[in-house]
Amino acid sequence: MGLFDMFKKQKNTTKCHQCMRLINGKGRTIEDRAYCTECYNQKMVIFQQTASPSWNKQTDQGPESNREFVCKDCKKTLAFKYCHADDLCEECYARGGAEAAASEAVSEATEYLDDITFVRAMRHITSGPWHQYDVLLAAKGYGWDLMKEWADYMADADLQAITHVVVSALGAGENEIIASYVAHGSRCQSTPELECEGSALSVAGMSKILHAPTKIVWFNQTKTLRIFTLVEDDLLMQKYVETMVRRTFGTENAMKLGKSIPQDS
Repeated sequence: MGLFDMFKKQKNTTKCHQCMRLINGKGRTIEDRAYCTECYNQKMVIFQQTASPSWNKQTDQGPESNREFVCKDCKKTLAFKYCHADDLCEECYARGGAEAAASEAVSEATEYLDDITFVRAMRHITSGPWHQYDVLLAAKGYGWDLMKEWADYMADADLQAITHVVVSALGAGENEIIASYVAHGSRCQSTPELECEGSALSVAGMSKILHAPTKIVWFNQTKTLRIFTLVEDDLLMQKYVETMVRRTFGTENAMKLGKSIPQDS
């Protein structure tokens, strides 16, 4: 390895002030200190402007305009302000942080697999800060046992801090079973409420890959998946689904696209 190669590898030496890891892509700063996206999101807290007597030094209580906050993106007026310079409300800030992390993830993986894609079609719907991705798989459908196994794999490979596990049955509505799920080792395959087949199974947690809250819904005896997340990026989500279907998280083939389906298929 030459000196030029060593220089290229060591060019980005900026470390996160909190976790001390090298920052990939563009970092964020708080009081001139650099943070990675994950630590920056954790550090951002809101505080009530009127709680601090030093907020407005001109008067004791401050003018009416200083007791409210207008988000520069959605223009909503709130009584709280984020402790950073972006002037965003909670929803707009979360969306921006997720999009920044998603852009970093996209730049790290652009290669194609030597195989045809498992994603036949994907539809993207927006609802407030949330993004819904409906995916039609280009393979045979899946059943209840595979759904439970798949959910456990995602909990091991990508989803952290599972907050919701919901089973749905035709005519019976949805049943939140997170308490039973945790009591039985946080495994869908061991949860009694999932022994009998349902029409749908959903698991929600924090995605390590997307750096955003993510909910995955499986529909029994179909070829469809539904994903809810704060990330607005069709290409990234297609890579995420491809990796999820192939179960290649943590491997060299993670976040890679399959080749397009031939026209005559």
